Amino acid sequence: MDFKYLFTPLQIGNVTVRNRIFISAHSKQYAVNNMMGRRHAHYYAERAKGGTGLIVCDMLHVHPTSSSNFTKACFVYDPEAIPGLKIVTDAVHEHGAKIFAQLVHSGCHGDGGVYDDKWRPVWGVSGIPDFGIREPCKEMEIEDIQELIESFAKAAYHSKEGGFDGVELHGAHGYLINQFFSPLFNMRTDKYGGSPEKRMTFAIEVLDAVRKAVGPDFVVGIRISADELVSGGNTINDYKVIAKKLVETGNVDYINVSSGTYYTSYIFTPPMLLPHGFRTYLAAEIKRVVDIPVFTVGRIKDPLLAEKVLTDGQADMIGMTRAQIADPELANKAREGRLEDIRPCIGCNQGCISRLYLQRGVTCLGNPAAGREERLGVGTIKPADESKNVVVIGGGPAGMEAARVAAIRKHNVSLIEQKDHLGGQVNLLTKVPIRAEFGDLTRWQENQIRKLGVKIQLNTKMDAESLKEMKPDVVIVATGSTPQRTGFTEALPLRNEMPGVNQDNVFTVWDVLESKVDFQGKNVLLIDNDAFHEAYATADYIAEGGGKVQIVSWLYHAGVDLSPTHDIDLLYRRLIEKGVTFTPIHIVKEIRGNQAVVYNEYTPKKEEIIDNIDIFVLAMNKSPNDSLYKELKGNIPELHRIGDAVAPRRVQYAIWDGHEIGRKV
Repeated sequence: MDFKYLFTPLQIGNVTVRNRIFISAHSKQYAVNNMMGRRHAHYYAERAKGGTGLIVCDMLHVHPTSSSNFTKACFVYDPEAIPGLKIVTDAVHEHGAKIFAQLVHSGCHGDGGVYDDKWRPVWGVSGIPDFGIREPCKEMEIEDIQELIESFAKAAYHSKEGGFDGVELHGAHGYLINQFFSPLFNMRTDKYGGSPEKRMTFAIEVLDAVRKAVGPDFVVGIRISADELVSGGNTINDYKVIAKKLVETGNVDYINVSSGTYYTSYIFTPPMLLPHGFRTYLAAEIKRVVDIPVFTVGRIKDPLLAEKVLTDGQADMIGMTRAQIADPELANKAREGRLEDIRPCIGCNQGCISRLYLQRGVTCLGNPAAGREERLGVGTIKPADESKNVVVIGGGPAGMEAARVAAIRKHNVSLIEQKDHLGGQVNLLTKVPIRAEFGDLTRWQENQIRKLGVKIQLNTKMDAESLKEMKPDVVIVATGSTPQRTGFTEALPLRNEMPGVNQDNVFTVWDVLESKVDFQGKNVLLIDNDAFHEAYATADYIAEGGGKVQIVSWLYHAGVDLSPTHDIDLLYRRLIEKGVTFTPIHIVKEIRGNQAVVYNEYTPKKEEIIDNIDIFVLAMNKSPNDSLYKELKGNIPELHRIGDAVAPRRVQYAIWDGHEIGRKV
């Protein structure tokens, strides 16, 4: 592939960026004492070395009242932050990339008690609580506004002293500058509110103060939500006016175009349900009215799509953020024509954004090295001292990752799979259109192990005797797991089996996805103990195929684990539009013919009957397929088991197990 535009330089103010690929700002929960440092440096340096042109680093908070909702957010209002900033910027510059600092005040979107020793009220534009956190906030007084303007300027100066090539003001996603822009939040009657022009005043004054603090030669950009995507909010037409006015100040060198506020927070880090490049039309609209570089972001993971966006003139810089979390060498591989070697981002959000909302550090489902670059980064997999015959049993994500890493270490690796294809349980997910991108990852794994010379045997069920004949030095058991058909739930730990589960009309999720169930036109009751995609993607699959679905879950709300991945809003909407109904905090006591006996957890004596059910689907726990491991234990010199064969968990943990054991053997 000849990339005509993607690897051409771009002039942004006085800074020349080597290509059109950038990493947009994203929090990571790596801070120590709320300051950037060594872990950030390794993370960003890996991607600079991998060829990206520009990095816009973490949201850096400009004032103590910018509280965020992450305990390890990064502060830049204190000059003590500068040495840590220098560690990061020096590491990036060493590899030829440019780096900007994103400056933010969260406004009413914050938690005044998030930091243990710094409780304070949240500041907002008009005293309107944020939609997500809902904490009452103080309506800022004029002197508060002036203090924040000075804080943005001071933060920009600290960023310049810390070695950054520029700063980006975060005026998107419902944070403070966006709150001033938006009629949803800005109810002020002074010079900072009222008409659209007055609602721009704060941003214009901040830009002016920042420019005075950093001088004329330092890059200053702004990120905007070019459509707030909520009734009563600003639309693209409003933001075309805003963008033009901001550029007319002479203080803006580029505009980074995003969309949404916390009313549509799923759009910030778009999940797999959203199409690739879904925001590029917004950047194109902004580009029509300004004469400075325009950035675009949003599910652009393929360099070919990035090239098309540039070719079509929709944007000047292409954000490929999660794509470079998944593969920090994406830019170099694309430039070298090695597109098939790029580890794909699948938009699952399971290793990245979901961990933020659990107050954990960002990593990646498919790339265990993400966030652990110092120990696991590119070039740290070294050849083993002694080449061994390694046999991996099971060709799912765990087994393929173990085989891949062991082969890189120059072991002689064989991979045994009893089915006629690799991929394991992921192959079932790929049958559901809204989860089909999981197949991109397992196809990449298979492609890599084939290129590394791993000997693959399909349609082979391995037993202890056959394995001994292979004379392995090391055996890695990655035999996966199987759905439990007992109806067991941890909500009733003393009940080993749900009465009625042995009826002919009771199936597992796997039965449905393996096309063993005719559900078209049928009433389906899905009994959910999963709270994640296996249950809810299956519900969508059934509803899409003409089944009428009810979901009963013992949890406080259906699909509770979908929330951190940003899937819940879109998936709920899809399911409700298809007539799917939810009954949370209810336990299925018994299946009786075409009836389910259920009760509310808090009123267990008040039983209810759900009638006219044709098919029952169990989305329950799984059991490890560990019989071969137990048979081999004590009979193989070096034996390991990984993934679901140890304990049935989610895909990222299976891949992590495979990666770690591949390094150890």
